[in-house]
Amino acid sequence: MLTSIISEQRLSNIQAAAYEIKTRLRDFLRSGLFRMASNIDESTGQLRRRLIDNQAPGLASMLASLSQIPMDSPFWKQQFLASVSRIYMLASAISNIESLAPEWQVEVLMLSGVSYPQAEVLKTQPVADSWMCLAATKSAFNSMTMIRTWFVGNRCRKFACNVEYVAGTHHITTTLSNGSCYQSSFYYYPGIHSMRVLYSKIDRMYQPFVPQAYSGIDVAISICRRAFADNPFMLDIPLIISGLRISKTDDGRLLLADRGLNVFPLMLGYSNSAMLLACTGGQEFSAFVVFHEFYCEVVSFWADGKYYVLINE
Repeated sequence: MLTSIISEQRLSNIQAAAYEIKTRLRDFLRSGLFRMASNIDESTGQLRRRLIDNQAPGLASMLASLSQIPMDSPFWKQQFLASVSRIYMLASAISNIESLAPEWQVEVLMLSGVSYPQAEVLKTQPVADSWMCLAATKSAFNSMTMIRTWFVGNRCRKFACNVEYVAGTHHITTTLSNGSCYQSSFYYYPGIHSMRVLYSKIDRMYQPFVPQAYSGIDVAISICRRAFADNPFMLDIPLIISGLRISKTDDGRLLLADRGLNVFPLMLGYSNSAMLLACTGGQEFSAFVVFHEFYCEVVSFWADGKYYVLINE
């Protein structure tokens, strides 16, 4: 399994870098959490460059993301410690990859940034369905931009994510229309709850559908807990939830609430928050929500019979 994905020399290089990551993280933690968070970008710069040289950009990206955790967030300590723990756990898994089950060997290598051969993905059994294009989100790392186009299936109810990498961080347009429906066969990459897909042909449908939604924050949290338990490396868990409202804490922080008064912290920029509140008018709405460990983000939503996509920068 391993030799079909990665050469022995490259794996040896990544394992050496993983050992150094574990050593460095232990040393950093001894200096104190606040000092570690303040200096993490400068202190890991050389190590990140070494990981990129060894073709392990996934690990390098995870280290770089530590410096992007806002220290003015009410739960930055939990986020920072969770991210450090995830990196340490991945480095440990790389060091002992030969003892892992085959599916976890693939998962660990892909998390490290080792590309799984597309030819092998296209040999798997495809999922043929009608798919709604929910939204395209983007995130930048160094000089690259990752574009993720999200879909949900009509019959299978599975989420799918087509990933593209482009040079630069300029504005990017896609030929697919948010809220439109398409007919295609998606080939899923291997992994634990993997959502990344490939497709060779996608045709526009003129009979749109409204995807089914889960009802309530408590149901969403239960699904997220099971997913995190199955794969502790997961960062984004997409769900479509109905019966939602926006609530605020006494200090002005936004919460996503449901009819049962269950709440979950919501992170949105000022312009997106204003758009969401203006379009929903304080009434119930359904939304495509991406859940993280300590907060969630509304990517798009249905209100007053219309579909809106929030701007993703």
